[in-house]
Amino acid sequence: TTKIVNVDGGDVKVQLWDTGGFGASGAETNWASYFSNCAVAVLAYDASAPASVEGIEHWHNQLRDEISQFIVVACKSDSGSSAVRDGESLASARRLTHLVTSSRTGEGVAEMLAECARRAARQSPLHSPVQQPMPTQQQQQQQQQQQQQ
Repeated sequence: TTKIVNVDGGDVKVQLWDTGGFGASGAETNWASYFSNCAVAVLAYDASAPASVEGIEHWHNQLRDEISQFIVVACKSDSGSSAVRDGESLASARRLTHLVTSSRTGEGVAEMLAECARRAARQSPLHSPVQQPMPTQQQQQQQQQQQQQ
């Protein structure tokens, strides 16, 4: 999924990749090749499934040498919150931001996208906001007319 998020007056393209199931086979994988240009990793778990929090620790350990920015996200908060306290504890112990979301209700989704965009924009010029939006066709025509005068 790709979203354009406005940050400080500029647009930042946020791409979300669902990597659920990566590494499930237990085979050695070169994670750097998958995440080489990643500015922020969202480590998501099911808010209603305490066992899913264990995956957060695993993925943080796997990726922390490749990625410097992480956000821990409790998903499906509308289905229950039995795992949220565990997720908050893990995020706090690792000094990571923790957010709660629900794609069904929309809770926290915009906040999560905005946090990803802000962090990406601060981290690298590669991910910086676009300073000038692309002119519309009408604006381009007006510019051409002004240049001809």
